[in-house]
Amino acid sequence: MRHQIHLPLRKARRIFWPVLGVAGVGFAIVGSHFDLGRTLRLAAHVNLGDYTAALAVFYLASLLRASRWRMLLRNAGERTGLATDWQALMLGWLVNGLIPAKTGDLYRAQLLGRRYPIPISKTLGTIVLERVVDFAVMFVLLAGGALVLFRGRLPAPFGSVLAGTSGVLTLLVLAILVSRLLRWDVWGHLPAGLARTTGRFRAGFVVAPGTLPLLAGITLVLWLTEGARLYLVLHALALPSFSLVQVLLVALAGSALTGVPGLPGGAVLVEGGIVATLAYFGLCSSAALSVAILDRGINYWSVLLLGMVLLAASRPLCRRWLKRLRPHPAPQRRP
Repeated sequence: MRHQIHLPLRKARRIFWPVLGVAGVGFAIVGSHFDLGRTLRLAAHVNLGDYTAALAVFYLASLLRASRWRMLLRNAGERTGLATDWQALMLGWLVNGLIPAKTGDLYRAQLLGRRYPIPISKTLGTIVLERVVDFAVMFVLLAGGALVLFRGRLPAPFGSVLAGTSGVLTLLVLAILVSRLLRWDVWGHLPAGLARTTGRFRAGFVVAPGTLPLLAGITLVLWLTEGARLYLVLHALALPSFSLVQVLLVALAGSALTGVPGLPGGAVLVEGGIVATLAYFGLCSSAALSVAILDRGINYWSVLLLGMVLLAASRPLCRRWLKRLRPHPAPQRRP
């Protein structure tokens, strides 16, 4: 089991530097069309108060995400601690930022299984449910924001994206409905081990939703915090103001690109998406690139840094070293 837990991190060590190389090449290609001097000057004059507020919004949202996950696990009949859930969430984000294909979600489920007697398949069911609800609420916000901003006349690129995402969303909703309607007898024809695993996954995916309006409401707040963070980053650079709908659309577009499985954490692709969307709304490319750099400093690079710290603190050797630093009570003398 221990070998399985640390296997993603061993792979991460092998792929980390190649990924940085690809990111550097992509940045050089994109940057050749920008005034990098102006970009760096803008980034250097960032208002630290606003930028710190953006960082605080991001990590408060991460606590809310951990609380939502804890609620799903509780609805599935499992009791966990918020601190453990948050740590597993952050370490999962660390792996997602280093390895493609959302490997961090599996790692997150394995980490929780080390602390609590919860089957990994059931935990994965709650994580998949998270992804489905995130996608559904994101689609509603993207569609609603685009319709409001463009007054019902969507440009061709936005229309194509919304049409594709609506098709995916329809398939996901149908999968949930079919899973709810199927009886347990359907799994009786499967091998015993596979039937058990499938049943546990279904318990996390179907039973865990619990109160769907509350789940949707929390997810809506989480996506709004994405817009709030980007708004603070824009304000920290003293750039021309955008409408709240525009800022939210840019933030959602960047978040959507993190889900592309071919790149860890959407490296390079997310930055390009933010720059392209801001440029579409009238911001010069150099300023847009500085926004992308600073925003990704919060939701990508700071996550990698914090994840490394949490990973180091969780190792047995480090825990023993910290234990030695704790003051021990003086032994009492016997009378």
